[in-house]
This record gives sequence, structure tokens and C-alpha cells, in this order.
Amino acid sequence: MKWAGLTDVGRKRAGNEDNLLMLGDVGLFLVADGMGGHAGGEIASQMLVDTVREVVAQISGGDEDITWPDLAREMELDKETPSMVRLACSAITHGSFRVWERSQSDLHLKEMGTTVVCLVLTPGTAHTVHAGDSRCYRLRGKELTCLTTDHSMYAEYVRGCRARGEEPAPAEDFMYRNVILRAAGLKPTVKLELNKHQAEPGDLFLLCSDGLTGELSDTTIRRTLLAHLHDADARTRELRSRFDADACVRALVRKANAHGGKDNITCIVVQV
Repeated sequence: MKWAGLTDVGRKRAGNEDNLLMLGDVGLFLVADGMGGHAGGEIASQMLVDTVREVVAQISGGDEDITWPDLAREMELDKETPSMVRLACSAITHGSFRVWERSQSDLHLKEMGTTVVCLVLTPGTAHTVHAGDSRCYRLRGKELTCLTTDHSMYAEYVRGCRARGEEPAPAEDFMYRNVILRAAGLKPTVKLELNKHQAEPGDLFLLCSDGLTGELSDTTIRRTLLAHLHDADARTRELRSRFDADACVRALVRKANAHGGKDNITCIVVQV
């Protein structure tokens, strides 16, 4: 794999509440977008990232004394679910509880929480675990597909309009566009959405906070990713040798800032 990540404060915010985690050796990548005002969002996303990093390091180190919640029933994890996916779900759940616990002990952090989107790559499969409106995309050939569903009031509104055959209003005209329906740390438990998707050689995955998708359309994101593949129809070996992951994330952040940069911007790109 090739991967790179970048987080940027943007042009309007005083601080950066986003965080990211790249554990390429185990195929785990994560973006967290904190919320809560003051320092709350930054603390929430950092706590979640730190917890996942610690859990993976401890388990990888052979610490068998650690026990994590059994999520098999509530998340419908079958026996074939890879151990790293189970570990990611457990670590995110544990991190969410730590964030909530901290918020209950400090009045200044009362409403803090964080969205989370996590990608776990196993042979032939891409697993996504998420809560909130941070997203994961897959570029295959020249086709860009969003692999996650936003857990937000606006997304629910859009889905309702389309089901009725109506045209939804633009996000900027929707009163509750910033209301997130699921996030880590807002409650003692977090409802995570877990999905698995086919992964093929040459696939390019993008994880990002809404600071990117709020500024750039899917069409612009697709064109930017394709521009850094140089030749989307080349053989897999050619793609792997030509793709410049660092230049790709820099270009995405630069374009989001050029379109206004109203929020923190974070993205990770991973090519199989």
C-alpha cells in the first residue's frame, strides 16, 4: 500500500479539532472530527485517536490481559469478521466511553464528542466503521463511490426528499445542517455502522472530515484523485509506482482552502 494524511486548520477557525491515525502496518486508518466548542472538540478527537493507537499497540504486543467489550451481538459481527476489524470496533467504543467519561467530570467539556471514520484493509476487503459525517470514498478506475452514509440531520432530510421524489434544499439553506445524529463520546455508548466492500489492486481510498466535503464536490474530489494517479487505466504495477500520496493530500487541502476553508480539513489517501 501507499498512504499519506494531512490535517489543516483551514482559513476561518482558530484551532484544529480534527485528528488522524495511520497504522499502515496493520492496515488501519482513521479520521476524527471533534466538536464541542472551546477545547472540547480537540480533546475528544485526540482521546479517541490515542485510545485506538494504544489498543492496537497493546494487542499487537501480545498483552493478553486486556479485555474489550463483546460487540458481536449489538454490531452483528459474525465469526468470520477479521480480528483487526473487531479490534477497531472495540477500540473506538472504548475511546468513545473515555471521551464521555471525561465530559462528565469537566463542565467545560460537557458537550464534547467526535465523529469517526475508520478504514481497515484485509486481503480483498475494505471494512469501514463510522459514526457521524466524516466519510470514506473509493476510487476504482475512474469511478468514485462514497462507502459511508452521513449520520446527520441534513442527510436524513435529503434521503427523505429523494424517497418522495422531491428536490432537497441546499445544505446552506437547511436550518439543522450542522446537527450530527451519531458521534463518539456524546453518550456512554456509541452506535457504530460497520460495512465491508470489495477491494481490488489499484483501488484508492479517501478518508476525510466534512471540512473537505463541505468545500469540494464529489466531482472535484474525483478529478483531483485522478490527476495524481497520472494514468487511471495503467496496469496495477504502473499505478503503484506512479501514485504520489503526499502530493495528493496536499492538493485536496489546498483546493478546500481555496474554496473558503470554513472548517478544519483532514484527509487520508490509501492505495492498494
